[in-house]
Amino acid sequence: MLQEFRFHPNRGFKLYWDMFVIFLSIYNSFVIPLQFAIPESFEVLPGISTMDSVIDVLFIFDIFTNFRTMYLDIKSD
Repeated sequence: MLQEFRFHPNRGFKLYWDMFVIFLSIYNSFVIPLQFAIPESFEVLPGISTMDSVIDVLFIFDIFTNFRTMYLDIKSD
């Protein structure tokens, strides 16, 4: 059953997932410093804290996804 949940590192779901995680990382690299610099501006936006929590859960899911990603040996393919 677990063999169905292996991901090829250069195709399909894993490729799109990595691009999505990169986008989330870039988003976090801008929003988190702004939340520390001007916290009063983010207190009036209730959706930002919810979005931060969702992004944290997606990063946890990314850890499990990386554990299920196959390793390709160039010599034996």
